[in-house]
Amino acid sequence: MGHNVEVLGSFDLWAPDITAEGVRESPKNVIVMTVNYVGGVGVIDSYAELIGSGPVEVFSQGRVERGTWSRANLRHPAIYKNAQGKIINLTPVRRGWN
Repeated sequence: MGHNVEVLGSFDLWAPDITAEGVRESPKNVIVMTVNYVGGVGVIDSYAELIGSGPVEVFSQGRVERGTWSRANLRHPAIYKNAQGKIINLTPVRRGWN
């Protein structure tokens, strides 16, 4: 069984990201935050409510930590804590990579 591969120009959604130097790029951290959509999911002009708190899954260094995210306002980043209330540390990434 194969993938339904969508190709945009020379960009293959299922292929790994490769730098000009031939080095494979991959995310150091993947954060899955459960958020509420004001207006409803898939509704025009709806938006994710990113202030508050909710469940989170943080995938990093081959592990997953489940816990809670919280964010007091848009001027500060979200904070991720595990079930014991301790900060979930993220793997450092190089600057300039977004």
